[in-house]
Amino acid sequence: MKCPKCQFENREGAKYCNECGYKFELTCPECEATNRVGSKFCDECGSKLSLPIEKAPKNLSFDEKLTKIQKYLPKGLTEKILSQRGRIEGERKHVTVMFCDMEGFTQLSEMLGPENAYTVMDQIYEILIHKVHDYEGTVNEFTGDGIMALFGAPIALEDAPQRAIRSAYAIHREMVKFADKMKKENQNIPPVKMRVGIHTGPVVVGALGNDLRVEFKAVGDTVNLASRMEGLAESGSTYVTEETFKLTEGLFRFEALGKHTIKGKEGAVKTYRVIAPRTIRTRFDVSAERGLTPFVGRERELELLLDGFERSKAGRGQALSIVSEAGIGKSRLLYEFMKSAANEDVTILEGKCLSYSRGVAYHPVIDILKSNFDVLGEDRDVDIKNKVKKGLKTLGVCEDATLPYLLEFLSVKDSGIEKIPMSPEARKDRMMEAVNRITLKGSEIRPLVVAIEDLHWIDKSSEEYFKQLLDNVSGARVFLIFTYRPEFVHTWGGRSYHNQVNLNRFSNRESLVMASHLLNSDNMDTDLEEFILEKTEGIPFFIEEFIKSFKGLHIIEKRSGKYQLTKGVQDITVPSTIQDLIMARIDSLPNDAKEVLQIGAVIEREFSYE
Repeated sequence: MKCPKCQFENREGAKYCNECGYKFELTCPECEATNRVGSKFCDECGSKLSLPIEKAPKNLSFDEKLTKIQKYLPKGLTEKILSQRGRIEGERKHVTVMFCDMEGFTQLSEMLGPENAYTVMDQIYEILIHKVHDYEGTVNEFTGDGIMALFGAPIALEDAPQRAIRSAYAIHREMVKFADKMKKENQNIPPVKMRVGIHTGPVVVGALGNDLRVEFKAVGDTVNLASRMEGLAESGSTYVTEETFKLTEGLFRFEALGKHTIKGKEGAVKTYRVIAPRTIRTRFDVSAERGLTPFVGRERELELLLDGFERSKAGRGQALSIVSEAGIGKSRLLYEFMKSAANEDVTILEGKCLSYSRGVAYHPVIDILKSNFDVLGEDRDVDIKNKVKKGLKTLGVCEDATLPYLLEFLSVKDSGIEKIPMSPEARKDRMMEAVNRITLKGSEIRPLVVAIEDLHWIDKSSEEYFKQLLDNVSGARVFLIFTYRPEFVHTWGGRSYHNQVNLNRFSNRESLVMASHLLNSDNMDTDLEEFILEKTEGIPFFIEEFIKSFKGLHIIEKRSGKYQLTKGVQDITVPSTIQDLIMARIDSLPNDAKEVLQIGAVIEREFSYE
């Protein structure tokens, strides 16, 4: 008897195939009676029989795989990119490219066989895709046993290099978990590890397909260099070029690997290995660690913060929002206030909304909880549980009614919340009540400052929580401080105890004062002063980045005791940190507004050549 599935010859009368285990009987689709294989009609009701044969797994083509993975993209991103396709194609972009390749795929394929290896690679691709999309990158290519991913194209991102490295770090961590899982299933299987290479540089976007695959027009060797970094990388590691290192220095721990000769490059390329993320997560935190310029031009705004703090200490809870466009100085003003309040008997809790954490529920709330209970990244579940228990005892809060919900926020296994029967909505309410409870209870012991930065990146769950907290602070010793950009519109309405401070750009005098501090000299050539004022437009971040970049490139130098430009203005390029910020802002604009800017840029370029 020949098996209809695998064609293996079995003995007559066999009930199962010796080769594939297929059951030799047919079920009638009409009366569900059992019939022997080979029957054309049911011997119970006379209905026609057919033998369903399972299809072998289909090897998807590149295009089919790309179509399949679009479902994982952040909601609305595909539509947004495709709606701007005509404007994106031909644009010059500053992009971070990541190549990720699996080591030992050939050995794995030989050990598991082609079909099983295909199944394993499908699971690995899914991990890679998810971890790229978590940081709003896009997968541009499958490379056989890996991927090529883009951060900052087709849509620009203001912190693309940081996102790429964090994505790579997440991939390595997930691959360790995946390898452990596979090891349990097959003891002899070799460890599955990835090699990652990252480089940041300019490209011109070419054709953009419906699957979001980008074809680049050649500009330098940005894509090639990222691929070369991956080729150099050791198993389970991430290698980056000097360009990516400079843009993320201070946010990660790196190991300098010296210079490497790269095929196609005239000079040797400085290479760095990523060790691990640091607790510092923003550019401002890096700047603060290295030393800030003197505080300029925000004295009145600082007084408003200190006034609100005094009222909250007296039991009249206050909230204050610091609002400005990017780079104007929200974080610096908050930092100066924190310095002023640091020597007082006050509890300060901070939470940050990050550009890549919008899809993570309660991200800034979890920051606050970790800060409140001194929870560190390396703490085990048992350590976190003990710290929270100790904190609740100090606050005098009922452990039974609070502990499970806080542990759930902190992702502690066996939090105890699963033992409490309730609906998902009730669980969410109880979790938020628990955080509110410890916040208000803590303010009874000493005044409390809660600072939440960058609400324009806040997730919906956290926004809902802070709205609820705001409703409860008016009679408590709590001072809430929010920072955000003008495009964020809060949902909590008007409050008599909520005020707003709008930060304006620096005046010409304030801009030059800051530039003088950065140069450690107030003796500047008139052309240099005018250039700084024209190019930075009173934005403190731009002033700092321009001067830091130009000093490093020797575009400005001190001659005869006076700082001056060493090159013509037309030869000067905008630092990549500023380019990324500007392009990310432009790509977030409505299509019509973006088109107007592009037309204006073309007109300006044409006139500049005349």
